Amino acid sequence: MTLVNQSQNSMLFPQLNLVFQPDKGLKPSTQSCLIDTGFDGFLIINQTTAEAIGFKAQRLTGEISPYSTKPVPREVGEVEVSLVLEDGMEYILQVSAILYPREARPIIGSAFLQKLCKELDCQLTLNYHRDQVILA
Repeated sequence: MTLVNQSQNSMLFPQLNLVFQPDKGLKPSTQSCLIDTGFDGFLIINQTTAEAIGFKAQRLTGEISPYSTKPVPREVGEVEVSLVLEDGMEYILQVSAILYPREARPIIGSAFLQKLCKELDCQLTLNYHRDQVILA
């Protein structure tokens, strides 16, 4: 498997396509999201995704940035996403998202994967040789 990035003991692994469900009047936004097993939150979205879905922050959190040693205030809000697995089943999840305006792509964290496994009553395996995320 190709290692995409490595920083602060976190590694970016395979990706999943998520469909972000927007507010009224906007179209759903399909995004290819990287999986970062070192990020213990649910989801990080960028400004482009936030604008496309009408993201509304509900609170602020202090996140440590890789570019600063001090916590940076970040907007947090709930987003609804759907995930279609290879078997054609679609799962809709409501998760917390942190806005990192300049992030290249949305990032799925370990809390998202744990919630998904709980919803599906399954176990998660990352197959690095085949670049696959397996839910069984």
